[in-house]
Amino acid sequence: MRKFISKLRQLQKSQAGFGLVEVLISASVIVLILTAIAASSAFSLKTSSELKFRGIALSKAQELMEALRRERSIVGWDSFPLITAGAPGQYTYCFNNDSSLKHDTFSWDIGACGVAANQPATVNWENNDYIRELVVTTTPDQADIVITVYWQGRNQQIELKQTLNKWR
Repeated sequence: MRKFISKLRQLQKSQAGFGLVEVLISASVIVLILTAIAASSAFSLKTSSELKFRGIALSKAQELMEALRRERSIVGWDSFPLITAGAPGQYTYCFNNDSSLKHDTFSWDIGACGVAANQPATVNWENNDYIRELVVTTTPDQADIVITVYWQGRNQQIELKQTLNKWR
């Protein structure tokens, strides 16, 4: 029994505590794991923020498209301002605010918004987080529509394309 107790004490002395190398390796592994978690969290937050802005921009583009369809239905193809604005060709319109989309105040501000990199900055971003630009290529029986939505503080945009045809 004495031999057993003696061996047990020797075993306890040889395995008592962690050495400096073990502690440094453990700390390094923990730091690596925490760094990976922090980086993935930051990436996730950035991605979700961008998706939020893109979702709002897409809804703004769809809102303008629905307003165009509504106007075509209300006034008819032959009185539709996209077609009667001039000779068949390409026209650009700028929609700076939501009030310009209501039927009783629907306004056609001809001219580019000036938010693209190759255009002069003509947009007043004050009170506007999103700017909608409408490019229409018309023929007597068809209007090809491209709606581009820009948002402030970002060099990003979203496009929505649609073709409206004259009803027979």
